[in-house]
Amino acid sequence: MNRSTRYKVNPNVSVIRTSAQDIILTNMEKGREYHIPLDMFTLLSSFNLPVNVEQAISIYRNSNQQALEEAELLESIEELEKNDLIVLANVDVQMANSVAQSTNRFFNFNGMRMEEVINVGAHIPDAVAIIGMPFDHNVTNLPGSRLGPEYLRRHSRSIVPYGFPQVEVKGQHTEGIHLASKVFDCGDISGHVFDRNGRQQRQLEEIVRKLTLAKIKPVIVGGDHSITYSSLQGILSHKKIGLIHIDAHYDGGGTEQVSFKDIHHGNFMDGFLNERNLEHILQIGQRQRVDQEHVQAEKIDVVPSDELDISRYLREGLPYYITLDVDVLDPSFMSSTGTPVPLGMHPKELMAILTSIREHDIIGGDVVEFLPSEHKVHEALLVNELLLTLISLMTKVDLS
Repeated sequence: MNRSTRYKVNPNVSVIRTSAQDIILTNMEKGREYHIPLDMFTLLSSFNLPVNVEQAISIYRNSNQQALEEAELLESIEELEKNDLIVLANVDVQMANSVAQSTNRFFNFNGMRMEEVINVGAHIPDAVAIIGMPFDHNVTNLPGSRLGPEYLRRHSRSIVPYGFPQVEVKGQHTEGIHLASKVFDCGDISGHVFDRNGRQQRQLEEIVRKLTLAKIKPVIVGGDHSITYSSLQGILSHKKIGLIHIDAHYDGGGTEQVSFKDIHHGNFMDGFLNERNLEHILQIGQRQRVDQEHVQAEKIDVVPSDELDISRYLREGLPYYITLDVDVLDPSFMSSTGTPVPLGMHPKELMAILTSIREHDIIGGDVVEFLPSEHKVHEALLVNELLLTLISLMTKVDLS
């Protein structure tokens, strides 16, 4: 706990009963009840107005003749924060409650609550926030990608989180930059039951909007590909960007108008054809048949399948968001996906494409459509390697 950071009583907490021994509180948002002793309640009351830890201790001591020692007070304040009885003074409580932390963390990165990331990450150049979106209600074939975020977390620990290498020795990359100081795992969008194109998608959109306004780069782990629609809307609400769409499918049928309630993983691209702030779409790896009107749209460029350096296609000065559907890989390498298509990419080809744009401004991204299987852990490791590469693109490692 940072002693200079300001905290306040959680506005969702209220007193429901008092006695001579303790105070009973309730958190209306989470449906939790707390029994705390009177001296702890006095300490909690020190945060009625936004104050830092030092100020709260001073207020508490002025109102309590038998004040605890400082070490005990600090321990008690940490307990108040742990139980969400106090929150950061400028926290958006609704946003904080929409993301639940996991006991596992991607690549053993720091786990940090969303409200803390907004405060801390804004002061770290090229900070990255990882958010899981366990949602697959919008698939048209096999479900299961909702299990992707947590499964990938569990199988990411063996991968050392270093960024792009600085030198090459005997064909082996060395001296990468450790990413732990820049990357935070915030957990998953929460909800016991997810609505189809409902509250959780709106939460994701709002979280991405606030992260990018704070100049923090979001990485969303799906989940099916419809989640990209919400993530992009969060950025497009305030910024002009381009989109790099890496996928076996075009995910659009040429329909100019598609409503939010009708969005699914196979048509979400149609929602962006008339979006003014999405100035450029670069499509890579597509091998399905498609309506020619879609690929001939003015803002869309389709990269030939044999091109591994895509940097020349990117527009100078325009930041890009990358959405990566794992079905872009050939099923011989990636069968753990809902809609596999033969004759796909080799993993080394995909890595070459990603590293070709490492000097461009990548503002965010997502990895989607991975369906976990305990018999194919090696495919989870491959997805995590791609995820780590995507993160490395955003951290602006000095390659000199």
